[in-house]
Amino acid sequence: MSVFLEKSKQNLNAGDLLLKNSLPNSSVHCSYYATVQYMLHIIYKILGNSKTEFDSGARNNNEGTHDWAGKLVGIALAKKSQEDFKWFQRKFPELKSIRK
Repeated sequence: MSVFLEKSKQNLNAGDLLLKNSLPNSSVHCSYYATVQYMLHIIYKILGNSKTEFDSGARNNNEGTHDWAGKLVGIALAKKSQEDFKWFQRKFPELKSIRK
């Protein structure tokens, strides 16, 4: 299992525990990072990008790493399902906004 997949699962579990203990604001933080870590898992393990390629792409496109990860995953989704792509394009920015 990749490190990012494991971190994503841990953050989802932590978010669930926080919700169960009436700490919704902190659970959003965990949910957001679970999402980012899962995207990194997809980028490195499924799409086959290296960390160097990822970092270079973010830098060359003047993007933060979270936004760049969202763009790369969005591009991959668009190739497979427009419906999933549109959902992701709405939901990831919403989650990012709620986290702030």
